[in-house]
Amino acid sequence: MGKKVKLRKDEGGYALILVLILLILVGIIIGPLLLLMTTSLMSAYRHEEGMLGFYAADAGIEDAAYKIQADDGNLPQNADDDPLVYIVEDVNGNDVTVTIEKIWILEGFEIEDEHQGPEPHDALVTTGHVAEGGTYIIDIAYDGSIGNVWINRIGVWLPSGFSYVSGSSAAVTELTAAIDDTVLTIPVVSTALFPSQGTLYIDDEQIEYTDTEDTAFTGCTRGVNVTLPAPHSSGATVSGALLTTPTAEPTESPYREGMTYVWDFDPAVNFNSGVGPPYVHSMSFRYEPPDEEPTGAFSWARTNRHDIYLSWDLTYGVYKATATAQDDESGKETTVTSYIIGPQPFSIVTYTIE
Repeated sequence: MGKKVKLRKDEGGYALILVLILLILVGIIIGPLLLLMTTSLMSAYRHEEGMLGFYAADAGIEDAAYKIQADDGNLPQNADDDPLVYIVEDVNGNDVTVTIEKIWILEGFEIEDEHQGPEPHDALVTTGHVAEGGTYIIDIAYDGSIGNVWINRIGVWLPSGFSYVSGSSAAVTELTAAIDDTVLTIPVVSTALFPSQGTLYIDDEQIEYTDTEDTAFTGCTRGVNVTLPAPHSSGATVSGALLTTPTAEPTESPYREGMTYVWDFDPAVNFNSGVGPPYVHSMSFRYEPPDEEPTGAFSWARTNRHDIYLSWDLTYGVYKATATAQDDESGKETTVTSYIIGPQPFSIVTYTIE
């Protein structure tokens, strides 16, 4: 037979006390735990809401990029045109307001001259293009229609991931006639961007010269630096040192996720010289990585005149796209801003989330 245990009369309250203590302990633990769970759920909801807003705004930027790539007819054509504003409805429960502005391509690089306005003058044309071997060439052509023009700056912007190769700056021109291996005066389109004496590179030959005329290098010594004199055809590329002071190296600075490289000329270079009109002057440099093309790169030139103060490459335009997603229920807004270079091929160069 089991032995029965009876509580003493004074032990009856102990059980109640233990139960109360347990309830207090459970309350102390469960309260913060429930608060933590609630906070976590709210945080997860807000995070999801924020991500949906971000994805919606990002979709607005992608839509803007598509319009720029397609060169949509409703895009602003000039920096002073009204922006294109439209709404993309119901993207992840958000309505997205998209604004596309045309930005002056040299904003942040140069100061716009009030006499010239936001577009380059037709008389002075600057273009840039990629050649083989990771070489970028800048061509500046002046039609000679409005008097003397002196260039005091040439610049280029390279997108993120590309950089200038130190020591690669060069002046570039072409032979205007074929030459044999004995000619000591080298006829070219222009010598404007070359120093008054130096070394020329034509095909595999190096040639030293002691003086220049507008369209010729004179006092030449053929086949220097362990190269051989050789005949060269008309139109062959002639390159040499770039005429800048104190060195041919550009000033570089970061801008819009890329880098600007600026060559300043002191004294300024007379662009009314050489064969012409039009008078064409060129320079080149190498960039890295050489096996890729710097999509969106552009170049410009600055003169000593107000009416044609600046000339820049019109291959691309710069657009500022802003997409604001607003949640239909909470009203919360998420804004993404991006600078896009286009139209073909286009490149998103900055991306900012608010």
